[in-house]
Amino acid sequence: GGIDGTGMSYGTITGFGRVFVNGIEFSTSSSTIKLDDSTVSQSALRVGMVVRVDGSIDNKTAATITVDDAVKGRVENVLDASRLVVMGQTVLIDNQTRVANGAPAINDYVEVHGLPSADGVVTAGYVERKTTPATPPFVVKGFAKNHDTAAKTFVVGALTVNYTGATINDMPAGSWNGLVIDAKGSTCAGQPACGTLTASKVEPGGAVVTNIAKAEVEGFVSSVNANGFVLGSQAVVISASTVFEGGVAADIVAGSK
Repeated sequence: GGIDGTGMSYGTITGFGRVFVNGIEFSTSSSTIKLDDSTVSQSALRVGMVVRVDGSIDNKTAATITVDDAVKGRVENVLDASRLVVMGQTVLIDNQTRVANGAPAINDYVEVHGLPSADGVVTAGYVERKTTPATPPFVVKGFAKNHDTAAKTFVVGALTVNYTGATINDMPAGSWNGLVIDAKGSTCAGQPACGTLTASKVEPGGAVVTNIAKAEVEGFVSSVNANGFVLGSQAVVISASTVFEGGVAADIVAGSK
């Protein structure tokens, strides 16, 4: 990960000039930018998108920027001005969320960028209503539950994912329950309400830090344990020397950002 494995920053884009993530303005003069597994220019990025920046935090240089979108599919329900249901996930919209091309309505195709904040809940940073679906058209990111290795299914929010025949090379052996996963496919049973997604690929979602000297990760606490807490799927260990800014250790609870 990163240039010589030196750094990774995972979080929401908050501004441009270059690209601002987690309070750092990363130079992008020689960056490779990936969106939907394709190489794109910086103009394809938007404030509110969640990205992984691999490069050097100390030198504020991005080697690779990869967009980590959350949900793509049809709007199944509009609960109120602050909540949509897409692909069985409740999408939270607040005054920090950027909404492009007008407020989505039932059956509109949308791309949602944000962070899974609880089981079946995505806090959106950027929502775009689109006339042409992406390829593949259906994507869901969230916490896996009810994983059945025999039936090759699991559930994310209210959505069942069938991964028979899907590419799962990057997923760990054993149970996936509690992990943040990213599943995508071209077939979704039901419209606009998708009951079952037939996945073509399932891979780990969110930030995964391995063999990197320095990392910065933004997310929602999924659980707290004796050693620290879990941010999405990423374990975080705290100690007596850990410095807390803007609060104290007791403020780190499930659901806090």
